[in-house]
Amino acid sequence: DPRRGNFRLRGPLAGDTLTMRLYGNLNRTDADSWDINSSAGTKNAAGREGVTNKDINSVFSWKMTPQQILDFEAGYSRQGNIYAGDTQNSTSNAVTKSLAQSGRETNRLYRQNYGLTHNGIWDWGQSRLGFYYEKTDNTRMNEGLSGGGEGRITNDQTFTTNRLTSYRTSGEVNVPVIWLFEQTLTVGAEWNRDELNDPSSTSLTVKDSNIAGISGSAANRSSKNKSEISALYVEDNIEPMAGTNIIPGLRFDYLSESGSNFSPSLNLSQELGEYVKVKAGIARAFKAPNLYQTSEGYLLYSKGNGCPKDITSGGCYLVGNKNLDPEISINKEVGLEFTVDDYHASVTYFRNDYQNKIVAGDKIIGRSASGAYVLQWQNGGKALIEGIEASMAVPLMPDRLNWNTNATYMIASEQKDTGNPLSIIPKYTVNTFLDWTITSALSANVNWTLYGKQKPRTHAESRSEETKGLSGKALGAYSLVGANVNYDINKNLRLNVGISNIFDKQIYRSAEGANTYNEPGRAYYAGVTASF
Repeated sequence: DPRRGNFRLRGPLAGDTLTMRLYGNLNRTDADSWDINSSAGTKNAAGREGVTNKDINSVFSWKMTPQQILDFEAGYSRQGNIYAGDTQNSTSNAVTKSLAQSGRETNRLYRQNYGLTHNGIWDWGQSRLGFYYEKTDNTRMNEGLSGGGEGRITNDQTFTTNRLTSYRTSGEVNVPVIWLFEQTLTVGAEWNRDELNDPSSTSLTVKDSNIAGISGSAANRSSKNKSEISALYVEDNIEPMAGTNIIPGLRFDYLSESGSNFSPSLNLSQELGEYVKVKAGIARAFKAPNLYQTSEGYLLYSKGNGCPKDITSGGCYLVGNKNLDPEISINKEVGLEFTVDDYHASVTYFRNDYQNKIVAGDKIIGRSASGAYVLQWQNGGKALIEGIEASMAVPLMPDRLNWNTNATYMIASEQKDTGNPLSIIPKYTVNTFLDWTITSALSANVNWTLYGKQKPRTHAESRSEETKGLSGKALGAYSLVGANVNYDINKNLRLNVGISNIFDKQIYRSAEGANTYNEPGRAYYAGVTASF
């Protein structure tokens, strides 16, 4: 049962010169019952965790001159879970069962963020310069780091805090240019630094004293890691003629761990008459390795089941790799839009080709004294995401009754070398909404969502999957229907009530095949919004 409250406050502190915005949120969603999925054939697959979230944010804006504004923002949030029994391998024990039955909080996130942004409007264009700081503390109960107990809470009394500190600086100028054609030139720079101290994930001590040059003792491995990314980018919005926009761009990034990377892009928009527009784009993008994958202190041990399937006996280690290349993708899309009055329709084809995917390695780089194989994070094979998106808006009764629909159809989402899906997602998703403005104070909405069939992985990658086999259990298509009503009691007070999942469609997770989540049943909700 979710419960939520929030507030927003804004106003002048010193006329138009100094203004303030303050907003906060408090919400709680209860966890599923600890044994909710027992009817699905397993007592170990947990339901959905609950969550309690508290946050407050503020922005102070100083209008230094009519053309310059300085914004200072600060925020704080705390998020805690309500444990429902989940473990990495669905292997519960007495500790996790007791924690789930009592609805204990097993991990909590504390986040602080501060920022300073200057925006300027000049005779030659516009500028933005910002400095930002964020600190996140992840305090959680200790979990197992190897074997079947990996990812399972080991002690309900001991917490460890991991800290991520991020520094961000960015600046950008936008300059109108009249040279051959009307253009708007954008030039910018960014600098990002992340520092991670994670004593919980790096606390594994094993019997081998040396694993490919890495100490088997946690005391001799650093729990700290850091990375930096510096970037320069330029983009030019060119309008060679009315109805035509061409936007070439180039971005250069330098990564502290993997060197330089160039990312060009090109986008085109062309009107085909009064009602039709075609859009197309192509861009090269990259994803840097995360702090764990390049960490010299990272060490993961499997007694055997988690090893690659080609390692048929003995255990294995997975270590960090400072020589990883970033993942690369070539993203392409082309679409058609139709607009006349309040009618709108669009269809877009997209295709993203990935290479250098970072995966847990299957290439042996050594063996320890105990005979365990040593692997490392590595750049793997290729992957593909391809699909079609469409949307439409139809005013059935102008200003009274509107029908909006969007849909996504996935042609492919797979690893090229294995054919396994990148993630288990519906083959298609359709969302349709009917919005009815009954009177100036009363409105209603009906929504329907259809999820297509979801198929599981079919290619074994670990020894356990190879020996035990993979479940071929798919999740069939299903739909959800909801409705809500909004009523303005007066200019300061609004009431809303609604029902989600009207027909009470429920799914119970079994942790087999594609059956990996719970779909909650029918729920009723109500809310009041006050403004002044």
